[in-house]
Amino acid sequence: WGLALYAGYGTRLFTFLFRRQHSASYLSSKTWARVEHNTQATPLPTKLSLTTFVSLSQLLILATLDALCATPKITPAPVRNFACAAIGALGLLLETVADEQKMAFKALHPDLPIMSGVYSFCRHPNYLGEIIFWI
Repeated sequence: WGLALYAGYGTRLFTFLFRRQHSASYLSSKTWARVEHNTQATPLPTKLSLTTFVSLSQLLILATLDALCATPKITPAPVRNFACAAIGALGLLLETVADEQKMAFKALHPDLPIMSGVYSFCRHPNYLGEIIFWI
């Protein structure tokens, strides 16, 4: 279950970021102007270092998940397996819903903060979903 959730997480994150980077509202927002300016101002060695760090950290997570799934000595109870998978899926669902609501809102109001939907009960539900996923 862990590897499947991790693959789902990566797929969701990639598609969300790709869609956001290509949306007209994001490209016309003040946020994009800052991102573009900061990207141009960041030296190449710093960009390479950050890319390497993120890539290695994801490989470390994947290797840990793979080792946990492959070890025959660890046989957790099926109920615990299901509960852990359900908590991870809940976090992934919350993060997905929050990102979709924010993207829809930003398409109409690129420079305003979203205060409706799941954002009405939590300031950063996408980050909360991320934290729940990694628990």
